[in-house]
Order: sequence, then structure tokens, then C-alpha cells
Amino acid sequence: MAILLLVIFAFCAAPRQKGAAMAKYDGPPMNLANMRANGVRDVDAECASCGHFSTANVDPLPGDVFVPDVGQHLRCSRCGGKKIRTRPAWHSRSRPGFDGT
Repeated sequence: MAILLLVIFAFCAAPRQKGAAMAKYDGPPMNLANMRANGVRDVDAECASCGHFSTANVDPLPGDVFVPDVGQHLRCSRCGGKKIRTRPAWHSRSRPGFDGT
């Protein structure tokens, strides 16, 4: 019994290899058309100057705009900064058949 527990402990305590969970993506960035096709209509935006964070709706922008480039169309409402980092707001994703009630 003690040998079995030692083997289980050794297996569970083995360190994970860094980066083994997900491979690095080398393709082009996601554009707004693809993001919308995945049910997301907003981007998370963070000001590089002051760290202010907000979610912005990007429906007025055309679909061929890349998500990282959306920041060029935004300005920080706190400090007025123009260096805005953006990514899809997956938390706002609409799910088919979910009416929110």
C-alpha cells in the first residue's frame, strides 16, 4: 500500500512543462467579422498610459478591421490616451438559445 501511494504522489507532484498546455498561434489576428461570427460584439479595451479598463461596442466599425487595430479608433475616457490595447470581450458573448432571463 505504501508503495502505491508513493507512486501516485510522484506522478501528481511531477512539474508541468511550461507552455505545454497551448501552442503559440502564428496566424493573422482576428478581425471583427470573425469575432461577430463567434457571437462577440464588444472588445475589452485597456489604456496603456493609465491602465483604465472598459468594454466598448464595435458595431459601427467594418468587419475587416483587426481586433488589435480597434484601439486606433478609441481614446481613453480617463486620461485621453490614444494607446489602447484591445481584445475580444468573450464574457459578453451571446449564446444561441439563451435569452438572458
